[in-house]
Amino acid sequence: MRRQYRFFNFINYHFRSQSIIWQQIESFNFFLNVGLKKTLYKFKCINNLQENNLSYNFSNLKLGSTTSCNESTEYTVTPNECRIRDISYMAPILVDVCYFFKKKFFSRMNLTLCILPIMIRSTGCIFFNKSENFFVKFKECPLDGGGYFIIKGIERVVSIRERLTFNKINIEKDQDGNLCACVISCLAERRVKNSIILKNKKFYFRSNIFLEDILVLILYKAINITDEKDFIGLVGFQFENILNFTVDEMKIMGIFTQKQALLYIYQRLDLKVWKYKQFFKKNAGNTYEFIKKIVFNVFSKYILIHVISQKKTRDNFYGKIMFISIMIKKILASIDQTICIDNKDYYGNKRFELSGQIMIKLFENVFKRSVFQMEKKYFSLSKKIKGRIECDVFSFFHSNFISSSFEYSLSSGNWILSKFSQEKQGMTQILSRLSFISSISSVNKINSTYNKSTKILTLRSLYPSQWGVVCPSDTPEGESCGIIKNLSILTYISLDEKNKYIKNLCFDLGVEFLSFSKVKTVPMDMVFLNNNYIGLHANTPRFLFVFRKMRRDTIISQNTSIFWDTVNRFVFIWTDRGRACRPFFIIKLNESIDKFKKRNTAKIFSWKNLQRENFVEFLDTYEQNNALIANESKKINSKTTHLEISPEIILGICANNIPFPNHNQSPRNTYQCAMGKQSIGFIGLNQIYRADTILSLLVYPQKPIVGTKITELSGNNRLTGGINACICVMSYRGHDIEDAMTLNRSSIQRGFMKSVLLKKSKIILKDKKSLSTLYKKSQEFFFSIKKNFFSIKKKKNFKNSNEKMPYIISPRRTENQKMYNSILTHNNHDFVFVKFVFRETRTPEVGDKFSSRHGQKGVCGIVNFYEDFPFSNEGSVPDIIMNPHGFPSRMTIGKIVELLGSKLSCLSGKFFEGTPFKKFNRIVFEKKILKLGYNKNCKDIFFSGTSGQPLYAFVFSGPVFYQKLKHMVADKIYSRSRGIKSKLTRQPVEGRNKGGGLRFGEMERDCLVSYGASELTLERLMISSDIYLGSFDTKTGTITHVTNSNKHSITLIKFPYACKLLFQELYSMNIIPRIYFGFDNYNKFTV
Repeated sequence: MRRQYRFFNFINYHFRSQSIIWQQIESFNFFLNVGLKKTLYKFKCINNLQENNLSYNFSNLKLGSTTSCNESTEYTVTPNECRIRDISYMAPILVDVCYFFKKKFFSRMNLTLCILPIMIRSTGCIFFNKSENFFVKFKECPLDGGGYFIIKGIERVVSIRERLTFNKINIEKDQDGNLCACVISCLAERRVKNSIILKNKKFYFRSNIFLEDILVLILYKAINITDEKDFIGLVGFQFENILNFTVDEMKIMGIFTQKQALLYIYQRLDLKVWKYKQFFKKNAGNTYEFIKKIVFNVFSKYILIHVISQKKTRDNFYGKIMFISIMIKKILASIDQTICIDNKDYYGNKRFELSGQIMIKLFENVFKRSVFQMEKKYFSLSKKIKGRIECDVFSFFHSNFISSSFEYSLSSGNWILSKFSQEKQGMTQILSRLSFISSISSVNKINSTYNKSTKILTLRSLYPSQWGVVCPSDTPEGESCGIIKNLSILTYISLDEKNKYIKNLCFDLGVEFLSFSKVKTVPMDMVFLNNNYIGLHANTPRFLFVFRKMRRDTIISQNTSIFWDTVNRFVFIWTDRGRACRPFFIIKLNESIDKFKKRNTAKIFSWKNLQRENFVEFLDTYEQNNALIANESKKINSKTTHLEISPEIILGICANNIPFPNHNQSPRNTYQCAMGKQSIGFIGLNQIYRADTILSLLVYPQKPIVGTKITELSGNNRLTGGINACICVMSYRGHDIEDAMTLNRSSIQRGFMKSVLLKKSKIILKDKKSLSTLYKKSQEFFFSIKKNFFSIKKKKNFKNSNEKMPYIISPRRTENQKMYNSILTHNNHDFVFVKFVFRETRTPEVGDKFSSRHGQKGVCGIVNFYEDFPFSNEGSVPDIIMNPHGFPSRMTIGKIVELLGSKLSCLSGKFFEGTPFKKFNRIVFEKKILKLGYNKNCKDIFFSGTSGQPLYAFVFSGPVFYQKLKHMVADKIYSRSRGIKSKLTRQPVEGRNKGGGLRFGEMERDCLVSYGASELTLERLMISSDIYLGSFDTKTGTITHVTNSNKHSITLIKFPYACKLLFQELYSMNIIPRIYFGFDNYNKFTV
């Protein structure tokens, strides 16, 4: 069986049917196909305006094709054209509207509801399920995974948001250190936080609607549960001793009846929080019935609002009391030890919001506002003419409002949700195109709702519940560590499912909703659907077996999850969206293997078929607690329920491109995840047609000799970002200290690590004439540009003026730049513009940064001639000489293994697989390399390039894949003599582009101080910066002006102008710093 699992590559089946970034695309497809319809069909009930004789509903929602207008015609637009023309990639949403007005029926067919941005490679994109030839035809890269939007020509991605789940009990401690159970209760448009606190061995209920904490038992009394034994029975008789403290406290307070409890709660209501003040006007008075209505309204609107009560009676509030009892029980269970699954850092208690889920909220918010504006305009017009107007109501509907709101939100990243009175920032980011792998990583990046400066260690820690969901290596360094994460390659984010269907199914499977009087006597397990209590079940194992069998038979969706908490006897069923799931093999021993053999002979290679035939299923973090999972096939026993697909699926896309990462020190893999995104290479097969602002490309990239399984599946082997460099691990002339390396000049001259920097410039040509005439007029100007691009002059007409003025564009460094491409086009606003792409060739030089795939980064220390380099007995000369001291402290054994594998691959003519966690058989390797006539340790004899004598030691040498990073000296080196100064501080301005000064920080100052070079420090920090000659009064020690009366007591001093500015600002605050001149004058100062 182990051989069968090892033989078939199941990950291949997944990526053949799904994109590498399938999570975002599937979420947006759900938004287009399901989310929009749900929002519209739900909206017809919300806005049923019977008092105005107007009601309407929507049906037959359709998605149009992505189009653009060219004067009077419309045509299908492609993503590449949107990038070039600086327009948005959008498609219209069409819907049929039926509405009733004065008992008459009206309808509009194919009403343009809005024009929505379309995600690349989603169901609304023209490239959905197309072949590679179709991509090439429209100048698009077939390896581009999509998952992003194009807004005004800029690629933007909606980042994945991580938040706590709603309606879930989390055990934590409050500010006073008291143990508490907190619930963020959410229903429709409202969110309320409720807590149960264990304080002085007594339980209290805390909510912002109350002025103080309320004893829990008072809430039980308020709904007429007057017997204390009922309270103890709901929580558990095993906790009777500690619950008696709460009972005794209530007796001391003198509350024994429902009337007393209702009055106690009423007197402690916070009316500032109360949103239903009109309730007081309708029910004025302090009668018992009035107080009862108020308190019951508080129960409905502010206490566990997700537990719905239809009528304000005891039986209907029973669900809320049951939930409070569970909260108390969980606190008591976690007194001795904190239960893992009730910790809010447990990953089963987290939810992910992807692009589709976030856009559903935005659409619902914006659509509601647009309909409200339509109704407002219609009825305001009808009032003016003193009657109802019989016209098309939806002629007042403006679809541009929804379209512009989506375009603004995606382009700026500001998500304005009036539904929750929230304004979120940073929801979208520009798609990184530094390398091919960075574009994929940008789409799968997870952003936490917490701020980066938050100093809470638990937020940044790595937990066992994150296994297989979040990449343990791909996280930034510094303050963002643990806040920004990346999904693993096979992580699945669940979608929404219908609650009613699952609820009815549970009742059909034996779940009973027992009354309050029976629940205490019947030993049954409580069943919860999305954290809402729905009933109890007597035979839970049978219920779980049937439920999971129906899910595997596709009667229930794979987005449904079930978990049995055997300690507290709870059964949780979830159908909500945002849960992190991952796939497992279902263990049926030989039955599954036989099925797979038959399917393999029939050539059915589909991941969905594997799910339909009960070979693979998705489990979320909670349900994994009920499964016995074997990490490899040899550990399968009679109790095993699932098997891990492959060990490398715990890593993300960046970490999976590292060969043999399990042999490296953990921080080195984290460094490579960051540097792999900064490497220069190919970004796409259509890169020659792009016109990005800045683009760095490698001229001669190579496919890595040692690759991984995901390198090939993701397309990174075709769009690579590095070169297989021959290295020697040895010291050479002292220019390789601190990870610096020596490069071969001859290799550089042959194109080693040669790169190209492409920069874009843009000229807008605006004329009042028609577009076709303007195109003809611009052709002469367009061709004249190509001849002389260093200084372009054009007499152009401005939009609101007839005056002609010259327009000049010139590159910053014309001596190194050449024109690469020029594009003449226009946008949707009939602005004609020209885009110029300038090319600058970069060859490696001293100071450029390089890195291997194992986090060993270093700069070029020196470039030496070919003749001076050491050479082997076969005449081979290395490209790079690396210092051997880089291995012991970094512990990058994976780099050594990569060198061994690369050398064997070069000699045998086969690529070497370095998939993570794959075992490297040292003995087999030694036998193969010895057969080829080489040293088993890959150590060769080298000769000195200067003397020709053999070196005294063997040299470890071979090919290693190296990356050239974007950090180059040509972008950073700068010097100036004199230049611009700031008007306020009179110091040189900051920034290379502004012609600013050189930075001289505290570390540079400390270095000069340690050498005793005080004059050099003075020259750098004052003379070359902001020296100022100021006049001081020796009597007062303050800054003054020279006059005839005080010129004898004035002393001129050279000091920084910023210091003078600080003194004068302190003077304005009535703080007077003084400078004294000699010890004698110090005692004469008057304060």
